[in-house]
Amino acid sequence: MSQPDSLGPIRQSFLDLCQPFVHEGRWASLSPWSDIRRPPTDLAVVVTQLQQQYSQAQLVEANVLVMEYSSEAAQLNPSLCNPQTLIVALRQKEGEDSFELLTDQGTLSGNELPICASIRDGRIRKLVKKTGQNVLFVASTTRELAVLLSLGLPATLSSGLAQLGEPYLGQVCTQLELIPQRGIIVEKEYKPPHNLLLVGFSLINLTAEEPPGLADLVSHLTNVEKHLRVPMDRFRRWRPEKQSIEAIAFRLQNAGQQAVRQGILNELDGCIQPLIMPDSTNEMPQDLPTAIEQLKKLLRQPKDKEWPVSDARLAEQASQRAYQERRAWENILQLLNQACITPLFEAATRTDDPLERNLLMEAAMLGQTLYPQSMQMYFKMATGSHKVPVGNPIEFPKIEFSQHMAKWDRMLKILREIQECKKNPYRSWR
Repeated sequence: MSQPDSLGPIRQSFLDLCQPFVHEGRWASLSPWSDIRRPPTDLAVVVTQLQQQYSQAQLVEANVLVMEYSSEAAQLNPSLCNPQTLIVALRQKEGEDSFELLTDQGTLSGNELPICASIRDGRIRKLVKKTGQNVLFVASTTRELAVLLSLGLPATLSSGLAQLGEPYLGQVCTQLELIPQRGIIVEKEYKPPHNLLLVGFSLINLTAEEPPGLADLVSHLTNVEKHLRVPMDRFRRWRPEKQSIEAIAFRLQNAGQQAVRQGILNELDGCIQPLIMPDSTNEMPQDLPTAIEQLKKLLRQPKDKEWPVSDARLAEQASQRAYQERRAWENILQLLNQACITPLFEAATRTDDPLERNLLMEAAMLGQTLYPQSMQMYFKMATGSHKVPVGNPIEFPKIEFSQHMAKWDRMLKILREIQECKKNPYRSWR
């Protein structure tokens, strides 16, 4: 078997037979990254020229050629001749032969995912350092990757992440340092980028449309964190708002690629979203009991994860939990209003009895404060009872409790008077 370094000249010979790459469409004015090629067009000529320089065994080992088992003939690797893909060469140092080629299908060797291979490229490492924001953009296609690299932004491909598992999972965790280290920490010459930004819009067309497959990728990484206990907090979404996308387009047309690059970096903080968003708590429950159970479940969840996470992740989890609890509480208030308050106001507008109208309006306005306060007291008891010994009641301040019960006495009296109005219309208030 050949040594890995001996395959570099084979890759370079193949690259020399590929077509030069230039950007098209909205990005036509962009100067291309020098290590990007388009696939060759005359495949038979390419295969013949490569076989004149190297043995078939070497070309197959480099994965440039693959064997066609039906005819036992060698042909160009399909991933290198797909007209939709681009070919990106990775090099440890500029001027050296490439150690890996990237296509839309992933790495040519298949030994690692593009996200791991890219951080070994010397020029991409320099771009990470140059941006000063410790980020690596993760594109869904080689054409998006070409735009980012040409802009001078460190980038890689998302290929393989939507199916992330062994044998690549351990490799990704180690090389990207996804799991915080414990014990003695050995300083390394190179630290991987901290923020891995999945491109969450159409960079090629400069529209807000989400790239195909991104939802499946996010779902899979969410399940990796949930079921395999691998923190995914370093992965985030780069999803600019409409006005930011329009700003990219304007700068591209009127100020050039350096202005586009700087604008993206300047606005980056406001365009990043967590990968794992708050769950179904955002959805409005169908009824009040469901909404109450939803909030109870959230309040009773343990506060800490069972596996190591970074301080940044803990802060993000606390923020997400606060958001979920706030949304669940807002759902309860909305359903309370629909069930208990709105019907009173509507009834007040329908009645001809002035006394009944006043009573209904007073009940509605009192209920706007009374019902939420009652619900708050309920949740203090429902979520606090598991924190004290069985049999010990949850105590409330005496004044607070007395004032609350006085409001209920007032509400019950109003409701009784409303019932009397139905029996005896137009009577006077007692």
